[in-house]
Amino acid sequence: MGIPCLTLRIFPLRPGRQYNRGTMPKITRLLPVFLVLTITLSSCANASATTTPGLPTTVPTSPVSTASATEAPRPAPRSLMLWVAPPFAPDSESPAGALLTERLRAFEQLHPGLSIQVRVKSTDGPSGLFETLIATNAAASALVPDAITFSTSNLEDAAFKDLIIELDDLLPVPETPDWYEFSLPAGRVAGDYFGLPFASEVDVLAYRNDLYPSPPRSWEDLIGEPRSFLFPAGDPMAAFTLAQYLSLEGFLLNTDEDPALNPAVLSDVLAIYNAALAAQILPYSVRQISAAEQSWSALQDNSAASAVAPLSFYLLDHNPEKLSAVPLPTQDGIGVGLASTWSWAIVTQDAERTPIVAELLAWLSAPDFLGLWTHSLGMLPPTSASLAAWPEGNDAALASSLVTVTQPMPHSSLLLTIGPVLYNSVEAVLGGGEAPTTAAQAAAEALSNP
Repeated sequence: MGIPCLTLRIFPLRPGRQYNRGTMPKITRLLPVFLVLTITLSSCANASATTTPGLPTTVPTSPVSTASATEAPRPAPRSLMLWVAPPFAPDSESPAGALLTERLRAFEQLHPGLSIQVRVKSTDGPSGLFETLIATNAAASALVPDAITFSTSNLEDAAFKDLIIELDDLLPVPETPDWYEFSLPAGRVAGDYFGLPFASEVDVLAYRNDLYPSPPRSWEDLIGEPRSFLFPAGDPMAAFTLAQYLSLEGFLLNTDEDPALNPAVLSDVLAIYNAALAAQILPYSVRQISAAEQSWSALQDNSAASAVAPLSFYLLDHNPEKLSAVPLPTQDGIGVGLASTWSWAIVTQDAERTPIVAELLAWLSAPDFLGLWTHSLGMLPPTSASLAAWPEGNDAALASSLVTVTQPMPHSSLLLTIGPVLYNSVEAVLGGGEAPTTAAQAAAEALSNP
């Protein structure tokens, strides 16, 4: 059995029809992708096998039950198709892509004659994963993938449309304490198990080592001296303000399960912003920053002493002699984070294909591989065993501090309602000079009287 060969073909995207359930586009920091890459992994007859150091060489125990002796063996599929978002492209241009390529190749070697194809599609939009799956399922259901990567909200939308299948009888159900609590909600839809979480995006506070004698974990640390701090105050979903609000145990739903805000807690958050303005650490121009990538860029250009940054941007592109990072600051200094989690979902409903697809997802979720892969992606892993596989050092220490304080990002339907209201309150204080108590009360009333 020889080493698989890698061939690359580029296909033009075929945009799917637009589908809109009334939810806002998902909070994501991924650039649109306008090409679809198809990577075919196939066996080469005349090559010697190699093994990637550090990757497991045995197949994880399959959660799929074996057929009884009286059943006729089912023919194994000769190919599997995966659709993935751009960060998870299996290419040789990045460490993460090379790791996934080698992992898929190893699975093929364990299943002689099997070919795994991967197509990379945009995260959102007409040519995105969800919309393309809808269009393909309607026009040519035989061409749908066997498995797909989905954000939390896409997973829920796909489950409601019966585009993906439940995993209870195919894979072990994720549970604490092995799985981090911030990752668990991502794989469930109305309490049912539809997705296998594998990586989470989160923001951190990055700062210049030469300007802070100790890590700025609290707002007091930030406001103590006139050192500029930036966060995406112009984010229409107000993710940073939402994290601050949740760190003070603010609620998002009232007793009737309707969206709601606690004006007293929100007023405390807005008062912190006012104090930061008064201390001249928060410039008025912060209102023009709409994404964490922008505040990270300003920090790299020495336009700030500290700034909110995506964990992936920080881990993959920072100078450790110049910059360090901690969880987002809070009043008590414990820190906070909001995780946007990606999950694997099974699309095929063919009983002859689902067992090997489930085996592949279990193979891709083995802790020793998933740890190396998520580290290379700059994303948090979903389990403690995966984090234990990260290389020792500052990256692992930062991730360890994040997993203890990170909460799941609210679903997009709730975020669509809460986010703009929080944004308006921030704009009223930073741009309009409104008192924090007044702005907070107006936000609470906007939700109670929509």
